[in-house]
Amino acid sequence: MNLLALTDVPTEDLKKLLRHVHRGELPCPILPDTLACVGLQFRGEPILAALRGLDEPAVRSVLICVLAERKVSEDAGKRTLAADRHPHVTNDTHVEATTLERDGVVRLRRRKLGAAAGGVELGTSLVELQPRHRSWPHHRHAANEEALYILEGRPILRIGDERVPLEPGDYVALPAGVAHQLINQTDPARYLCISTLRSPDVVRYPDSEKVGVVMDASPNGDAEAVAMKAFFHEEHAVDYWDGES
Repeated sequence: MNLLALTDVPTEDLKKLLRHVHRGELPCPILPDTLACVGLQFRGEPILAALRGLDEPAVRSVLICVLAERKVSEDAGKRTLAADRHPHVTNDTHVEATTLERDGVVRLRRRKLGAAAGGVELGTSLVELQPRHRSWPHHRHAANEEALYILEGRPILRIGDERVPLEPGDYVALPAGVAHQLINQTDPARYLCISTLRSPDVVRYPDSEKVGVVMDASPNGDAEAVAMKAFFHEEHAVDYWDGES
């Protein structure tokens, strides 16, 4: 067992692995095929180096211990950062990642750097898009402009009816009204997603013919402070006077 092999495996991947073990969805000893079933095959080498041949209780114990040690280290780092740095300066390693999952598989991870640094009118997220997945659905904003800056990987930009290969160093401007989506067919891609934070906003999804209305109650786009969020199919639209007297 080589626990050092887990050093470069993101915490969210280890948490996901532990969740599947808890649910009995990942038989032990862990094999490459079982990792593929839960979308972790691209982390297979380090995970197998650390957990190969272990039964379920041992896998649980190792993952719980590693995650507990990381939590202690992260908390200490955050305290140091808060004490030593300006409140408008943050570091991506100290911003908690949130995940976008569908059907139990993580599609992407997002660290809201703009909110963590106290941004008011500009949001910036560091996003890691997993292989063989797409980012958020193909959509266009009515009020907000976005931009992408590719740090790692070679995702494909779906912009309107075109598909444009991207590479590290590419910057993409996405004015309001331009439909877009990122598609990742190879290794993990990392990029900055930058957006104005105008509210309210209306978002249209061309593929599904949905419309979303989003009104934030906070200026930095805090997901916990959304005042209104509603999505509906355009075919369900009603007349202006419907239900009125």
